[in-house]
Amino acid sequence: MKSSENGSGTLVQIDRKDAGERDQEIVTDRQQTEISAAAFSKLGQELFSAITLEAAARIIATIADDLFGWDAFALHLYAPETDETYPVFESDTINGRRMDVTTPKVKKQPTKTSRRVLQNGAELILKEAMEPDAQPYGDTSRPSASIMRVPLRVKGKATGILAIHSYTPRAYGAKDLNILQTLADYCGGAFERIWAEETLRTLHRQLLESSRQAGMAEVATSVLHNVGNVLNSVNISAFLIGEKIRQSKVVNLVKAVDLMQAHQSDLAAFLSDDAKGRELPGYLSSLALHLADERAQILQEIASLTSDIEHIKQIVAMQQNYARASTVPEPVNVIDVVEDAIRMNAEALERHRVQMIREYPEAIPATVDKHKVLQILVNLLRNAIEALDAGRPSAKRITLRVVAPGDEHVRISVSDNGVGVPAENLVRIFGHGFTTRKDGHGFGLHSGALAAKELGGSLTVQSDGWGKGAAFTLEFPRQPA
Repeated sequence: MKSSENGSGTLVQIDRKDAGERDQEIVTDRQQTEISAAAFSKLGQELFSAITLEAAARIIATIADDLFGWDAFALHLYAPETDETYPVFESDTINGRRMDVTTPKVKKQPTKTSRRVLQNGAELILKEAMEPDAQPYGDTSRPSASIMRVPLRVKGKATGILAIHSYTPRAYGAKDLNILQTLADYCGGAFERIWAEETLRTLHRQLLESSRQAGMAEVATSVLHNVGNVLNSVNISAFLIGEKIRQSKVVNLVKAVDLMQAHQSDLAAFLSDDAKGRELPGYLSSLALHLADERAQILQEIASLTSDIEHIKQIVAMQQNYARASTVPEPVNVIDVVEDAIRMNAEALERHRVQMIREYPEAIPATVDKHKVLQILVNLLRNAIEALDAGRPSAKRITLRVVAPGDEHVRISVSDNGVGVPAENLVRIFGHGFTTRKDGHGFGLHSGALAAKELGGSLTVQSDGWGKGAAFTLEFPRQPA
């Protein structure tokens, strides 16, 4: 056995008798050249279409098998910035059958053998036993008798290691090693390209996931914002129902019944002769009318409460399906949706003494996702009330105007005479997170603009500046596209 280095720094370990015998056993140089040329031509065509590292490695494994034959194959990439190797594809012949034995895709420090190839270049090993520091894979019951290892190189820098093993003694020679190195050099650029593309795809997936998570956070905040608006109306209805029950005159009915039962034996005389008895029939009649009116008011608030709870359910359901599909459009009277939005802000309108001016007909039919429209309008009315509170005009006014120009679109305008919007903010006001309020979060108008876009429409703003009010306009098609 003899060990030597050739001129290119390649480590070669061969028996002295190998040279003459091998020249007689292998094909002629011309045949080898023809086989190599055909293999490289096939390699170029197939590598061009490879889009994953593993696919490219399998192509090279096939070409190497055509050129030299192998029992085991391994291709690892090397990241010099982290000094780690990455297994791309490993195959071994076990019980006469080739099997994929690729180790888990975990980066690790190069072994001494790998580092030697990365630093010193290609090596041919002809041996009788496995090296002490080698990490066996696949069929570990028998050592590789012939091994060729070459570095993948790009612009002179080692970017990986290509190795083929044979269980046959003296299966490879120095000429095979040179061809394998040429093959590796030919593939180095392709692997760099594919690795860069895979890294880009991974970064793209990570970016999409980050955007999705950011969108989920935005949607969650939007849910809280919009549900919070409706909860104000829920709280008002619940409070009014409680007050009605606490102040109910039904207690007086109980007293009247108790009085009648106390005079059960002489009820006729009591009703005709006693002063309290004579007043009792008239009082019961008046009480009945009062209780009927009280019942109607409570039922009205219960209906309002039920409607608000249903709207909360729809908001949550809509946002849960935000990334998949919109809720189904349905035929509605747009004016009814507008009135619902006003009702949901009724308490705030009254508390801030805002005059509501309605400029719209009794009905404008459309087929639309009414919950998205309602969500936008509730936000716009809430913002208008806050703008009026900040601007403090002598008479606070909100004008709600609804038109259907050309019968193809619906245009709903919410204008106020509040604090207004400066010119520099007109292009930013619908941006995610933009707000001018100390306690604002900038989600309301942004989510409204997104909802309007999902309706196939738009949400726009007009203002002449500070102190001159603002007008927000929602426009959407009367029929879904």
